[in-house]
Parts: sequence; C-alpha cells; structure tokens
Amino acid sequence: MSFLARSGRARALAVAARDLRTVVRTWSVLALGAVVFLTLVGVVVAGSGAGGFVPLALDLLFAVEVLVPLFAFAAGYRAALDDRASGELEAIRTYPLTRAEYVLGAYLGRAVFVASVLVVTLVVAGVVGATLAPGRTDIIAANEAADSLWLFVRFTVLTVVFGLVTLAVAVAVSTAARSVRQALAVVVALAVAFLVGIDAGVVAGLAGGLSPEVLPVTVALSPASAFRGLVLDLVVGAVSGRDAGSTLPGLVGFVGWFCGSLVVAVVTVWE
Repeated sequence: MSFLARSGRARALAVAARDLRTVVRTWSVLALGAVVFLTLVGVVVAGSGAGGFVPLALDLLFAVEVLVPLFAFAAGYRAALDDRASGELEAIRTYPLTRAEYVLGAYLGRAVFVASVLVVTLVVAGVVGATLAPGRTDIIAANEAADSLWLFVRFTVLTVVFGLVTLAVAVAVSTAARSVRQALAVVVALAVAFLVGIDAGVVAGLAGGLSPEVLPVTVALSPASAFRGLVLDLVVGAVSGRDAGSTLPGLVGFVGWFCGSLVVAVVTVWE
C-alpha cells in the first residue's frame, strides 16, 4: 500500500476521532440516546409475558422504526453544518484532505456512536427479556424454523444497519444544507416520509388498483420499509416458514440509500 493511501486513511480516521468526541459531548444527542435505551427496554418489560426472541423482536419493531431514524438524524444532521457555521470547514479545506476523506471520517465517527448505543440497548433488552420470560427464551434451536437467540441477534444486526443507513442520509443532509433551519426542514420532511408518507402512498396505490405482486419491491423505497421487510423475512419468516420476497429488495434499498447518500455528501460538502 502506498504512503498516499496510508496517509489518506489516517486523515479520515483523524476526522472520525474528532467527530466521535463532538457527538459524545452533544447533550441533546446523548439525551435522545437515553430515550432510545429507556423506551426499548421499557417495551420489553411491558411485553415480557409473551416470551421468545421472535415475539420480543416483534414487540420492538414499531418502536425501532420510529426511534432509530430520529436518533440517527439527530446524531448526523449537523456533521458538516457546525463546521460550516463556525468557519472551521474553510480552514479544513486548506489541509491536504479530500472531500471523500472528510465525509467518510465524519460519518465513521458518528457511526461508531450510533452503533454502540443501539448494540448496548438491544443487548440489555435481550437480557431483560430472557430474564423476565426464561421459560421460552433460553433455547438455542438447532434449526432455523424455531425461535432462537440467533434470530434476535439477526434482528439486532438489522437494527444497527438500519441506523447506519439512516445516519448516512443525515450526513448527506448536513453537507447539502447551508443552514440549520434548512437542514431541520429537510430532516423533518424525510422523517415524515420514512415513517408515514411512503407507506401511505403504497396503501393508496393498492387501493387504487396497484398490483399486490409489486408490494415486495416497495420495501426499497425507504430505509424504514426496507428494515421492516427484512425483519419480517429474516426473523419472523424463519419461524413461520413464510417468505414475503422482501429480502432482496430490502437489501437493495439499504445499499442504494447508503451509497447514494454518501455520494451526495461527498459531492455537496464543498466545491
């Protein structure tokens, strides 16, 4: 590996370390992370009577769909905005730092924080669920058609990926917007679209004569619907034996939103 490649990686990691320190010191993001933790663990406590890891994932599904995008947006939508507002971005441009290195570093630092909060939260939720309903949650099945710990691990991985994809969208908003007010407007619009608008459009299309055969494809339209489809196929479907055909569209949706968002961020962060 050339010295230039090593130097570029080191510069990106330096930006990542700086952004990780920044987001950890942001009280509003920490407070929202605490809300995510307390809410998801509270959902587990409230629904502890169901037992089983798949019922536990289903209990958490709606709360994760709502809270994870809000948390990821809060962690990422000011990644470049704060540097631009303080004038630090102009100083950063004088260093031998490319747009890609800056964006990837800013994303990586915040991704470590988001992923850590989500992993800790779901590990605690799983332990609490297993403790409150030990009769059914202590079985690690030998086949994929039964409820098992590994299905909840799969749910945890999907949740973290969902958060990281949404964080990439937030970083793109941060680089493209030129003011906090503009970024907030875009973030609110995207949150409404992810949580309500796209699903409402699909329902309206089905009511208007849209073929149900195209329904699995619609999971690629937003990270939230892609996440839901992947959970229903890879977690719930592993027990029920029913495959809704959402796995491939969901993965394509995740990859498209993730790569497209980072490309937008690199292109728009500065000229």
